[in-house]
Amino acid sequence: MPERKKAGRRNNNEGCIRQRPNGLWEAQYIASYKPDGRPVRRSIYGKRKAEVRIKLRDILLSIERDEYIEPSRLTLGDWLEEWFRIYCLPHKKASTCTGYEDEIFLHIKPYIGRIPLQEVKAQHVQANVNALVKEGKAPATVRKAYTILHAALDQAVVNQMILRNPSEHTILPKMEQDEIRFFTAEEQRRFIEALPDSTAGRALYFILGTGLRMAELSGLRWSDINGCSFTVKQTIRRNRDFSDDAATRTRLESSTPKTKAGRRTIPLSEKMQDLLATQRLIQLQTRMAQGPAWNANDLVFCSDIGTPYEGRNLCRALHRTLEEAGLEQMGVHALRHTFATRAIESGMDVRTLSEILGHTEVALTLQLYAHSSMETKQKELAKMDAFL
Repeated sequence: MPERKKAGRRNNNEGCIRQRPNGLWEAQYIASYKPDGRPVRRSIYGKRKAEVRIKLRDILLSIERDEYIEPSRLTLGDWLEEWFRIYCLPHKKASTCTGYEDEIFLHIKPYIGRIPLQEVKAQHVQANVNALVKEGKAPATVRKAYTILHAALDQAVVNQMILRNPSEHTILPKMEQDEIRFFTAEEQRRFIEALPDSTAGRALYFILGTGLRMAELSGLRWSDINGCSFTVKQTIRRNRDFSDDAATRTRLESSTPKTKAGRRTIPLSEKMQDLLATQRLIQLQTRMAQGPAWNANDLVFCSDIGTPYEGRNLCRALHRTLEEAGLEQMGVHALRHTFATRAIESGMDVRTLSEILGHTEVALTLQLYAHSSMETKQKELAKMDAFL
């Protein structure tokens, strides 16, 4: 058995370096001091003495600069869950937390979640982004996952768990403008003719005439309507239930609009006023027929027992109507896009439209709707014939 090398005389600030019985080299240093003045000693290891000496030098330098961080084997995945529980759940809306949780568990943890937090490097974050892009994830999805990861790592820096954020200079995919789906004027006419005479049919028509979002429609109450206008004060959507004693994974949750611009007053056209009058009369008849089974939630568009009308139910009604009209399948949001497109074509100024839609910035409205339909383009080009 080879004779163990004896630890040499320590240089200034070198700390204690020795070779262990298993052949590894160990360096000890004083990381901090306890309240009673006793030192807190830590060790680092390496296969070669020179390697350990370099590690020790870097640690002593970080202590001198007040940049030293206690070693931890906490993984990035564990920290993301802790960050979500402490810094997101108590402070953000359930709808936002639902999206955050999905991004963490679907688009971050499976890729780099097992790496110790203190060992996460810029190349790991870039590899996560590149993998999502390679799998065909939309640029918006990739950017959302990155934004959450970046925020969690920023908080880790604040908490002195890591020295710097390794995601600072990540290269992200360019945002591509999604194609806006909306009806042409002819398709809109066919769609309206195919709408059923039901709460679902009137709800779809109301979105087409006001540009409301689905959650805003679900939360609309009779008390929010004031003659020839109504105010968006409440939204209802199905979110993840994060409570410890939750009986089900999701629940319907009422909330206020996310932004100040979302809380807005929208005028009612004559057709929309007539639609609401019809809806009120039929709902009153349904309420009387249901008796004690009716849930008095004051909702304008609701189920046959007064409970909130969920987006998935409205989607089913929309798909049946599109099939009846012989139109391509699309989502409920296409009705909002159609409203905005018709408004632009009718000459409504963009600022007014932006306020009706509840956009936080006019620039967003311009970006989404400052385009012309093929019908408008043909009409305008026809005017050019006079010069040809």
